[in-house]
Amino acid sequence: MRKIAILADSTSDLSKELREEYGIDYCHMGVVVEDKEYVASLDYEEFTPSWIYGKMREGKRVKTVQVTVEVFNEKFEEYLKQDMDIVYVACSSALSGSCNTGRIIAEEMMAKYPGSKIACVDALSSTMNQGLVVLLAAALRNEGKSVEEIVAACEAERKNYHMIAGVETLTYLKNAGRVSAGKAFFGNLLGMKPILISNLKGENYAIKKVRGRKASIEEMANMCAAEILDSENQVVYITHSDCEEDAKLLGSLIEEKIKVKGIVYGPIGPIVGSSVGPGAIAINFKGTPVNI
Repeated sequence: MRKIAILADSTSDLSKELREEYGIDYCHMGVVVEDKEYVASLDYEEFTPSWIYGKMREGKRVKTVQVTVEVFNEKFEEYLKQDMDIVYVACSSALSGSCNTGRIIAEEMMAKYPGSKIACVDALSSTMNQGLVVLLAAALRNEGKSVEEIVAACEAERKNYHMIAGVETLTYLKNAGRVSAGKAFFGNLLGMKPILISNLKGENYAIKKVRGRKASIEEMANMCAAEILDSENQVVYITHSDCEEDAKLLGSLIEEKIKVKGIVYGPIGPIVGSSVGPGAIAINFKGTPVNI
């Protein structure tokens, strides 16, 4: 059986440690700040989280660039030249065009390298929720599963992975086209904090609105406690955009409610961060099937 490369992209928010442990690579996206384009590195190699979120707090607009044709060609060919097949677990196609672009390039590459296999899986999510689907793919690859078995398992299991997120302000979601200008204005005026989930279409869906930051964090912990399965054997991942103190508060509230194997904290990457803005927090875990 040919070896299999597992690829993610810049929205998966997988740490370097996890990528090295599981043997995962990724196709990078890009961000544009003040007319200069940077690589959207999962390791923040060209800038720090504080720098980019600081720019956003100053009112600077951050634009995103999906995985380009050139990056796909380079990354796919890197592994095809080693006689390896590829499973690419992509950001939700409802949020990014990278999955569809990847499928087009995959067809071209498989024609160029007869006998090779490239599968593009829509994770129907982003941030570490997408990352959890990538980790599943890598674990199955490491168990010796085939491309087809990995794809089938990821597509069956992705609905069981939860992303529950809270934001500090609606302004950035408005700028990214996620909420209307009117809703953002009155929501901010009233201090309303939406709680978002990844729904079955792969959209960021505002499932609740809570008045006040602390109340929204408490409600996120309640939702996690109600929906997580086998919590004692699970690591819960909490990602945040430059608000570590609030992320740690969320983690402590979760630990008060349920027993978990562990909580791992990490930054929200620049791609997702440009949509949700500084002050966003997301919990990522496996639980009851998402049905929204």
